[in-house]
Amino acid sequence: MRVLMTVSCGLLCIGALAFPFSVAVANIALGFVLFIGVFSGIWWQGAKQFWSSSRNLLLVLGLYFALMFLGIIWSLDPDWGIRVIGRQWFWLLVPIIVVLLREERWRNYFLISLSAGLALNLAYCILQMLSYVEVTTNGSNFQNATGHIGHIGFGEVYGVWASWLLYLGWQKHGNWRWMLWMFAVWSYVMVFSAHGRGGYVVALALMIIVIFERFRGHHPWRPVALVMFVGVVVVSVFAMGPGKERLLLAWNSLSQVASNESSKIGGLANLSSTEVRIEMFKTSVEVWQAHPWLGAGTGGVAQAVSQLGDLENGAQRIQFFHPHNQYVFNLARWGLTGLLLILAVFYFWMREGWKHSWNSSMAFPLVALTGAGLMIHGLFAPAMEEHFSGVLAALLLGTGLSTLNSES
Repeated sequence: MRVLMTVSCGLLCIGALAFPFSVAVANIALGFVLFIGVFSGIWWQGAKQFWSSSRNLLLVLGLYFALMFLGIIWSLDPDWGIRVIGRQWFWLLVPIIVVLLREERWRNYFLISLSAGLALNLAYCILQMLSYVEVTTNGSNFQNATGHIGHIGFGEVYGVWASWLLYLGWQKHGNWRWMLWMFAVWSYVMVFSAHGRGGYVVALALMIIVIFERFRGHHPWRPVALVMFVGVVVVSVFAMGPGKERLLLAWNSLSQVASNESSKIGGLANLSSTEVRIEMFKTSVEVWQAHPWLGAGTGGVAQAVSQLGDLENGAQRIQFFHPHNQYVFNLARWGLTGLLLILAVFYFWMREGWKHSWNSSMAFPLVALTGAGLMIHGLFAPAMEEHFSGVLAALLLGTGLSTLNSES
């Protein structure tokens, strides 16, 4: 058993190192970890520990994925629903990680491997920005350098990592503190250089959470003053950097939607990305209204959108598999039950993240930070099921929970 655990820990570190670069390599390494964990009994051991330390969180997560399975029964497209379920295998890693990383030595190796991979990916993004490397991932190019992650998940991944480094820096002294903060600042700069406005929100929100957590119990003016200072810096960056144009574009798009000008100047064919997402939200609500009790089922949203037909003005409706919003997505495919369940998942996840002091372990803050990151990212993407944000959340949730039964 000891040999199997050592091999699994090594594969976990390999998967973490490859995570930002290669989906295939990361999936192979993590897949072997899952295989070994299930057939060696490590998974069952971890599930028992998960249940004893975080019962409510495990219960709502189990109900969430049970609903995903049950949703196949009434799905308008069960074949696609099965594909959706198949992509969620990485959540099964959480109980295994709870056991594998109980030993502080392996937990540190894993976090160093993941951080090394993320830091190397930032350097890779710089090379991409300078056109030395070419990436074929959608939403990633020299003007929007996000490597193989792509702009949708980039802000969530690096927002979580940077916020953890920011908090960890306060726990260290001397050169360690400045090195950690240097990587945190580098991450923030790259997030705000990327074309992902949702990533801006995630990164800033997590930064503010860390600031208030760090100064909780101190004089109340300190976190407020620091947040105001950060706000001034961010506004200055926007005023000089590429984020200014992107936010202005989003604001203008929202203004056009509010005044209905977009339909007057060309209809759906000329909508901006912001307007397209708003149309997706509206259409998803229509899907729910057409299937108010159970929704369109797992994998059935795209088929339900097709059944709605064209818009009232005769324009062709935008076709999509998900509306870039976890909450509206759950409403459309599972009804109010799905919406309430995802809210319960994030509630118990966040409550678990603040159940113990963040100072108890350098890894424990990752529980709250990943939960908050997914919750906010869910406003802009199907966060629980998106590859990079979902895999990172599963890995870091298991890592944080492993500290509750830690072995030095």
